[in-house]
Amino acid sequence: MLRPAPRSCILERAFIPGRVRPLLLGVAAGLAGLLALPADGAAQIYYGTPIAGGRSFQGGPVAVATTRDDSWAKGLFSETEHDFGVVARGALTQHPVTIENTTDRTVHISSVGASCTCASGRVDNQTLAPGESTTLTLEMNTRQFHGKKDSNVIVQFDAPQFAEVRIPVQMYCRKDVVLTPGEVNFGAVEKGAGAERTVQIAYAGFAGWQIRSVEGGGKLLDAEVTETGRTASGADYALRVRLSPDAPPGPIRERLTLVTSDANNPKVPVLVEGEVEDDITVRDVDLGTVVSGQTKRFNVVLRGKEPFKINGIVCDGKAGDNFGMKLPDAERPVHVVPMEFTAPAGNGAYEETFTVDVEGREEPVVFYARGRVLGG
Repeated sequence: MLRPAPRSCILERAFIPGRVRPLLLGVAAGLAGLLALPADGAAQIYYGTPIAGGRSFQGGPVAVATTRDDSWAKGLFSETEHDFGVVARGALTQHPVTIENTTDRTVHISSVGASCTCASGRVDNQTLAPGESTTLTLEMNTRQFHGKKDSNVIVQFDAPQFAEVRIPVQMYCRKDVVLTPGEVNFGAVEKGAGAERTVQIAYAGFAGWQIRSVEGGGKLLDAEVTETGRTASGADYALRVRLSPDAPPGPIRERLTLVTSDANNPKVPVLVEGEVEDDITVRDVDLGTVVSGQTKRFNVVLRGKEPFKINGIVCDGKAGDNFGMKLPDAERPVHVVPMEFTAPAGNGAYEETFTVDVEGREEPVVFYARGRVLGG
């Protein structure tokens, strides 16, 4: 593992005339990020072309590495490339990629960028303990760019050591089909209420173009498309999408496909997003990595649309004794329940299911606690 050298360590080895020092300071600052200067006589490893004479500044031999091994970081990704395919102009193009820390050390993502402005990426969490994971969301800009576009989303790590992973992304954005808005977004929907959204579709190209059908969505989405206007070189449609009242609580992420009469590019994808909210919501608990015998304290927050009372919380697994909690005794719209977890013996992933008995509510509220246990 390379160790960054102090910026001044080279210049302090010998006297340097004042008029030469400013020039060498700039050179030394650049070399300091590339060279790991070990003890005198030890081998020096760096990336680039060999130093003249094959010797380091400290007299030791030089080992040259022309490439950096980033395979450990690339192995953390569930996918290392993505093709969005043919998309309409203005369409929302997003794709989730899981980054899971399968190492035994903490991983830190220092930055997420892209090789051009037609692509971007973002992560939910930058620091991952062993066993933890996060979502990297890939996206391409269909509002300012059209035609064939290729780019790279660049993820850099600075712990446990420096690494860079480039994820190639591509799309073909057609400028003849425009979606307004660029997705079907239901937003927050109350459980049992259902919802409906409309997307306007404008086509400009050749006469006779048609949307023949809509595919996808499963049992929870009902989609229909209606022609609203036509010209000699174009057509307008309205896509109406209904969310079933039977949709369970949780996030909605689906993809509809418009099947058109275009023989070359017959299909146009449309992203569907939203969140179905229950009358009482609670987030699952991420315990992270806990050493056997160690106790970790955390809070569980339950939010209701109306004040409610908690009669009890039960751990459904066999390790209920590993959890402790203090139940609230009052009725209120938001409950903060202090809990603690003492990690059992063993190694590996850990998960428990909790059911919350709410006074007057037929169905219990369920949440999960997940983490990783390391044997002490």
